[in-house]
Amino acid sequence: MSHKDSIVEVVKAESTAQNAATSAVTSEVKKTQEMIKEASLDALMWEKRQRLLKSLKYDTMNERFGQVKAAFEGTCGWMIQGVQSAPNGTHGEPDGENLPPHKIYWVQGKAGSGKSTLMKFLVTNPALWYPQSPDSGQDPLILSHFLWAAGSPRQKSLRGILLNLLYQLLSDDQHVLDHVINTFPGLSLKDVEGDWTLEELEGTMVASLKAIATRPKVIATRPKVIATRPKAIATRPVFIFLDGLDEFGSSDASVATDPRTLLDLATRLSTLDNVKTCISSRPEPVFKTKLGGLCSLRLQDLTRSDMEKYAKAELLSNEIIGLENQKEYQYLVDRLCDMSDGVFLWTALAVRSLSKGLTNEDDISELYARLEKMPTGLYALYKDMWSRLNEDQDLYKKEAAQYFHLVIHWRSMPSHRFAERCTTFHLLAALNPSISRAYLENDKASFPSDLEARCEKLGKRVETRSAGLLEYGDQGSIDFIHRSALEFLTDTPEGQQIMAHDLSTANDLRLWLLQADVARAYLVLTKALEYPAAFMPDDANVYDLVLDIQKNWDDSALPGDVQIMLLEACKRMAEVQQFSLIVPT
Repeated sequence: MSHKDSIVEVVKAESTAQNAATSAVTSEVKKTQEMIKEASLDALMWEKRQRLLKSLKYDTMNERFGQVKAAFEGTCGWMIQGVQSAPNGTHGEPDGENLPPHKIYWVQGKAGSGKSTLMKFLVTNPALWYPQSPDSGQDPLILSHFLWAAGSPRQKSLRGILLNLLYQLLSDDQHVLDHVINTFPGLSLKDVEGDWTLEELEGTMVASLKAIATRPKVIATRPKVIATRPKAIATRPVFIFLDGLDEFGSSDASVATDPRTLLDLATRLSTLDNVKTCISSRPEPVFKTKLGGLCSLRLQDLTRSDMEKYAKAELLSNEIIGLENQKEYQYLVDRLCDMSDGVFLWTALAVRSLSKGLTNEDDISELYARLEKMPTGLYALYKDMWSRLNEDQDLYKKEAAQYFHLVIHWRSMPSHRFAERCTTFHLLAALNPSISRAYLENDKASFPSDLEARCEKLGKRVETRSAGLLEYGDQGSIDFIHRSALEFLTDTPEGQQIMAHDLSTANDLRLWLLQADVARAYLVLTKALEYPAAFMPDDANVYDLVLDIQKNWDDSALPGDVQIMLLEACKRMAEVQQFSLIVPT
């Protein structure tokens, strides 16, 4: 080969190598571009998912669920084992395989019979009542909403229920979330829950449930065996639990308050093949008419064994009771359960009274006498509790009535964006306006140095003065022990007589509570004190506070100097938060 030919060959080789290198670089560039594009699309999709989910979420979604007490250890087992046919015509438990064909199961019961506790037990223990076969690969999807008459409008409205159920569903299943975004592109542009119409919420809910029912299922195969069968369609079971249908409604005239609208929704959702619904309510006429033909249970007829377990555990474990006396105390428990008439709350209150007797070293005859003096029925028991504590003590009666009025009025205020629960601080500051004014006017010399201790002391005092009708809860919350306690005070002559011991006007109560609310916000936003932060949304800000103030004084005549003081306090807090705030004049 000549020297010239050698040069040509070298050039060709170099050219070939260069082309190969260029091709390799081009390929890598394309791969990188594809990766960048894919990452960009993933980021865009992630952003759409988060935006859609955020538009469904509201801050009190799970508030009522969190408040419901968990079932006492060892109770509710009868629900799992199955309810045999009972004299009242109840039928089997609402489990995945054996639920009667009606698709809707009704848990009915008296006030205080434990409906919410049972529903929470079912929601939190699906593995107990829906045993999954090894090859199904389909965990049931559990959706729930616990209505609350004393809560925010969304907690007891059709809109709030749909927002909550849809948020749970889409948060649980990304496949369905992506399906919704791709099928309804406009939904990913929503920012807040107010952007949704009821029709959009229900339509999206139905489409999502259908997407769950038809998603592909990957069939597991044995090693080294090639599967030639097509992928099967897996039907994932969905169970919807709606607790407290009798608490459905709103003070807003523009919002549907007829519980039949909620029952109709439950019926429509339950027509889908993979959906079954369990609902609970008091046996009010509207529910008897609408649900009378469905499979149901009447809770007060089925919980005696649970009440016995609870009473035994609370009473027989008392150190004062010796082993030789336990048989006598068993008879006491039997009598207690007879008198309860299936109302678990009555049992709990009676056990509390008997425990006090044991602490006072009452013997068995005195405990029987104490029990026999307790009237049957919740309203009668509330009246008796009040009479025992407040007989001939007018000062106590007035103080308790003030607490009742403040808690009830706090609930009736239109907006609680900034503070989700009434607390001991609200009551302390409302009844001691000088505390509120010290913070509102930034009078640091007048700030109480023992505020936390005073709040804690007040919480215990509220329970005592209210005869146990109000409850001092976690993080300083104050609320009624049960909805029936509120109804006793507002709906019965005896309760209204109790309320009459305090003559505060609606404007007085509104003024005191607004001042207390803003003073509490000052403490939190200026980091002066952490204690009152309980039940505040994590993203609470001055803007939310101003909205609260404006909405809450719309229907009350606040003095002009008070309005100025409240908004000036908001201005100071805005400066601390570095929040641009224009106070209206």
